Amino acid sequence: MNKVANVVDKVVCALLVIFFALILLVGTAQIISRYFFSMPIVWADELSKYLFLWMVMIGAAYGVRLKKHVVADVLITKFNPGLKKAVGLAVDLLSVFLFGVFIAYTPKMMRLAAGEISSTVRIPLSYVYLGVLVGAVLMLFYTLVDMYGKYVKKTAMEG
Repeated sequence: MNKVANVVDKVVCALLVIFFALILLVGTAQIISRYFFSMPIVWADELSKYLFLWMVMIGAAYGVRLKKHVVADVLITKFNPGLKKAVGLAVDLLSVFLFGVFIAYTPKMMRLAAGEISSTVRIPLSYVYLGVLVGAVLMLFYTLVDMYGKYVKKTAMEG
């Protein structure tokens, strides 16, 4: 399972680099076009916004993989080891539930937006919402990989 996760890690990292590079490229082109040629690129802001949404969702999933999200553990550090494990399991199960809700409801949102076309980029908005679904699936995958390591293999999975 860890080998699959490592392959997914490589794809995720590549996508993050691509999205960041595209945002940087579009933003730079917009600046050059606006200030040097007095001709703004009308679709640049919208495309950057959509790329940013995809990058944030995939980046959040990678944050789940690396366990780099903000954690408020002031109270948890005071708990005994058994209670810490129980709270950890509860957090994992709630995370799985939350990602499941995202996965269940995002396709409905995509279907509602299927007929809508973005104003300047001229793509279906369902493609934009697909980023939420991809991010949620990746977050669920990484959470399940981590849970498999913690509760089945009894080891700490490290990214």
